[in-house]
Amino acid sequence: MLTYFKLQKSYNFKNTTYIEIETFMKKKYMIIVPLIFTFITILAYFFIFQNKADMSQGLELYKQGKYKEASEIFSLNCQKDDAQGCTYLGNLYLNGNGFKKDTSKAMKLYDKGCGLGDKTACYNLALIYEEGNETPKNLAKAQSLYTSSCDNGLLLGCERLGMMYEKASDITRSLQLYEKACSGRVFTSCLKAGIIYEDGKKIDKNISEAGEFFVKGCDGGELGACTHLANIYGLSNQTQEVQLKRLELYKKSCDGGNFLGCYHLGEMYKDGNGVLQNSSKAISLFTSSCEHGELKGCTALGNLYYIGQGVKQDSPKALKLLLKSCNGGELEGCYNLATLYFRKTLSQKENAYALNLYHKSCDGGNLKVCTELGMLYADGTGVDKNPIKSLNLYQKACNGGEAIACNQIASIYEKDNLKRSKGEILELYTKACRGGDKSGCYNLALLYEKGDGVKVDALKAIGIYEKLCEGGFEKACNALGVIYEKAQNPTKAMSLYEKACSKSEPKGCYNLATIYGTSSDFKDDVKSAIYFARGCDSGDMKSCIGIANIYNEGKGITKDDVKASKLYKKACDNNDSTACNALGWKYENGEGVTQNGAKAQMLYTKACDSNNTVACYNLAVLYDDGKLITQDSKKALEIYDKTCKQNYYKSCNNMAIIYFKGKGVNKDEKIARNLFKKACGGDDRACLNYETLQKAKR
Repeated sequence: MLTYFKLQKSYNFKNTTYIEIETFMKKKYMIIVPLIFTFITILAYFFIFQNKADMSQGLELYKQGKYKEASEIFSLNCQKDDAQGCTYLGNLYLNGNGFKKDTSKAMKLYDKGCGLGDKTACYNLALIYEEGNETPKNLAKAQSLYTSSCDNGLLLGCERLGMMYEKASDITRSLQLYEKACSGRVFTSCLKAGIIYEDGKKIDKNISEAGEFFVKGCDGGELGACTHLANIYGLSNQTQEVQLKRLELYKKSCDGGNFLGCYHLGEMYKDGNGVLQNSSKAISLFTSSCEHGELKGCTALGNLYYIGQGVKQDSPKALKLLLKSCNGGELEGCYNLATLYFRKTLSQKENAYALNLYHKSCDGGNLKVCTELGMLYADGTGVDKNPIKSLNLYQKACNGGEAIACNQIASIYEKDNLKRSKGEILELYTKACRGGDKSGCYNLALLYEKGDGVKVDALKAIGIYEKLCEGGFEKACNALGVIYEKAQNPTKAMSLYEKACSKSEPKGCYNLATIYGTSSDFKDDVKSAIYFARGCDSGDMKSCIGIANIYNEGKGITKDDVKASKLYKKACDNNDSTACNALGWKYENGEGVTQNGAKAQMLYTKACDSNNTVACYNLAVLYDDGKLITQDSKKALEIYDKTCKQNYYKSCNNMAIIYFKGKGVNKDEKIARNLFKKACGGDDRACLNYETLQKAKR
């Protein structure tokens, strides 16, 4: 019974009129009604406060690990539509704390909590849908829930949403979300944004922008950002101040448990960069990083064990470490492991041991290693060459989804003219491309461009090339440039060649140099020389010949026969027959080198054996002339005959002269006349000789 209030005055209702009673009641209600309203409000606040107090108690129990007691409070609050209660109860079911793990029940509780406005519940539910653990994966729902949590101010939701957009290659949207989360002190997002700018594979590289994000992340305690910031410092001039800053950042990162930082710190001690060289310290850091799952540390440690730097040389241990690194997908580890085969520095016993490890890893399902193993058998490196075994390994890897292996198989089918349908090759390149192998995509684009086994589809080819070029695959930029050049758009072509060349694709340099050297609209011999030189430095022998020709002729730069000869030699040593022929000419005429008939003969022969018709002709002239080597008209005639049949008209003319003069053969004017007539189709001297014989005949 409620008896909180008493009237201060008594009334006698018997002697009171109706109006008086009414007046009295009005006065009474004026006092009581507000008091009752106040009482109800206080009571409501009391219950709400009591509810929150219960929730606080539940959270305290939760922290103490008293999950069963906490669950009772969370359950009661969730039943009263308290969003936080539903979320924490969902956590208990998801993690199996206090009772059996039940993801389905957790999802229902998160769904209710999310519907009641708890952004953490939305986030947790999104994680379940994204990861698909014990429930079907649903990325659309995950994205929607992350968006909801992000829009409601949960910046971790923004970060996860950014990660989804990054996986879907929407880098612009991804960066926006990372930047939003980073500005709200989610420092892992600062790291993620910085890496995108630093990497430069998905957008234009911007080291300055990357550095700003790494500074924010590192200052906020994200140790990975400290490591990347130190890496950026490593790109600048290595002054003592810069070295000390790098050392400080790597040490901060490593001491905090970022083992990539430990690896980099180990590298500084190994090489003595900014610190006194200390192999023992380096080994300790590499060991720590490797043991904690940082595979770069395993690779570095394996290298030291192999060469015996700071430790006793131990090839088997080195191989184990490199294989561990390679198995984990650390490409340098795979490369270094393969390098041991290429150098052939292993003993027969070690070679067998390493090969056994490779096979064991492949048999265990490591498809990257199967692909590497296939390459070894294809090249015969460290093993007997076995194309069939190589192909079987590639097929195993490809069937398991290893994109590089699919590309390798298709390339084998194309090059070796194996009896495979064009459709099968197309399917393999398509599979490789869809699996993320850029070489596979490039080869697929080539098929569409040339119409090899598929209907010509220039637009599809261009689309693939453009995507590859934007993603940093330089060969595609060059291929795209060739298409635009053929389409009479040299400006666009030159822009693409420049991009390819700047990324060390030598064919791009060569094509750009050729335009500058031959185009009337863009003629610039100096630029032509610059780009030929750049292409040559990147390993393109045609570019070496191009710059050699410029030195030889003195176009735009000072003529220099010595430099020209050295460049021709570089290309000839790489079996370029054009260069061998040009170098042979240099030795024959003593230009930039000491005149030497024997060397000229050797070089012309090498080029001629590679079916270089001009070199064959020059060799024949050398035999015919007999000034620098022993004259051999028969040998000369044999070579002239071969090249004349290939319609090299200078050979036909010289062959005719031999028959006309009877040099080493019976004189025969009829044969000479017929040869002069044939040669007249492309040699003006032959035409004059033919006319002379005709006049003499008349």
